[in-house]
Amino acid sequence: MKDFGFFKTEMPSSRKADFYLGCLESCVFIDFNLTGNQLITLCRISFDR
Repeated sequence: MKDFGFFKTEMPSSRKADFYLGCLESCVFIDFNLTGNQLITLCRISFDR
């Protein structure tokens, strides 16, 4: 089983979201928003090399 190495991170104010996670040694960043119903939704995923 692969260890993705998830970590909580922050992004610049120009990249709006409520929560940010990174993984795979900072090659992938995943942004989430919290809805009014207290549900977490995916906002965007970016891949860097």
